[in-house]
Amino acid sequence: MSIKFTRIPLVLLVLLCCSFSLLAQQRVVTGVVLNDETREPVANVTVGVKGTDRNTVSNDKGEFSIPVSGDESVLKFSSVGFLYHEIPVGSKLSISVSLSKDTKELTEVIVAYGTQKKQSLTGAVSTVNVRDIEDLPVTNLGAALQGRMPGVAVSGGTARPGSNATIVIRNPFIVSKDGGTLAPLYVIDDVIKTEDDFNLLDPSEVETMTVLKDAAASVYGARSAQGVILVRTKRGKAGKTQISFNSSLAKKRRNAVT
Repeated sequence: MSIKFTRIPLVLLVLLCCSFSLLAQQRVVTGVVLNDETREPVANVTVGVKGTDRNTVSNDKGEFSIPVSGDESVLKFSSVGFLYHEIPVGSKLSISVSLSKDTKELTEVIVAYGTQKKQSLTGAVSTVNVRDIEDLPVTNLGAALQGRMPGVAVSGGTARPGSNATIVIRNPFIVSKDGGTLAPLYVIDDVIKTEDDFNLLDPSEVETMTVLKDAAASVYGARSAQGVILVRTKRGKAGKTQISFNSSLAKKRRNAVT
């Protein structure tokens, strides 16, 4: 009885050895994500292997499992309201991670019946960077908002002096039989004002401007069905007195008579 040996190409042997080596290095790491303050599990945390496209999400108990390759792998953790965190895996098979609250994001102040923290509001909220509009060559505040925020349509207001811009916040609807209005509710310094009062404001006088859309505007009741534009004007601050002055001059060209 004779045994025949089949020659295996050298390249195939090398590939098989590499495959066995990779399988030996790859392992599944499990863990749990906790809130650093309350020590409660954090759900819906995105867990990924740095430098790869491998990702997973923690469950309701904060638990996760993800395959890693090698002892030098680094896991990255990210979630809304928490600080981004990275942790080296090493030779561990189980990891416990504590995430700290992102206090900067959660304490962002939104103007609404006084001031509220961003975490206490629900719905769509947009803010305007007043530094971007205070030097615009426009005749009213409404025209300065054109193209500044998603979901806020601005038309007119630049054709002639004294004409106000028309502002419509996304998804307007009318429930009254007489046609109603598509205009949003204007609140300036915690007082409900008219559209004319809003447009009479100079952009340099505005400290913060916030637009509440959809359910976020419901805090103002039925009058806010078309959204709310909140404005807080600048106030005096402690410190040295500062005086600023702006001016502009236009020279009219005369046609020559021949």
